[in-house]
Amino acid sequence: ALPISAVEDAVQSDFSDWPIDGPRTAHWFLREVSKTGLNPMARHQQWRHENSLKDEERLANQHETLSEILELLVTFDQLDYTSLAGAEIIVRHLQHIEFEIRKKSEARKGVDQSEYYLGRARKIGGGLVSPELQKHIAEKASRDSAILKEQRKAAEERALARKD
Repeated sequence: ALPISAVEDAVQSDFSDWPIDGPRTAHWFLREVSKTGLNPMARHQQWRHENSLKDEERLANQHETLSEILELLVTFDQLDYTSLAGAEIIVRHLQHIEFEIRKKSEARKGVDQSEYYLGRARKIGGGLVSPELQKHIAEKASRDSAILKEQRKAAEERALARKD
């Protein structure tokens, strides 16, 4: 398991020049991992098993490598991962992989909305994705979609104007 103090004692410092857009999720992610009583590598193995991922699957192998790096940063190197932009990128990539695998799982099984009624976060396949990050991504996707919609409308109007 992760040393509890490594997660509980971590204090996220704010930086005006933080280079990554969106919410910082490394501390959230490792808190969620520590709740399982596992370290990142053991959790990876559990996640891989829950999702029936084969040894040759590229995303599973990336997830394993990133989990190992994260575990070493926290346990061996004993770095303050909450202040490392590199650790944030590792955790974001782990979340993206878990999201993609969860999406495939939901496509096969369908979405069970019982978690909504019970007040729980969706955890199909044990995927961990920060709710704040999900909200941030949804807002960005919505803005991008609105821009693309306006660009399509403008292109259609230009095409109509040329026909006249």
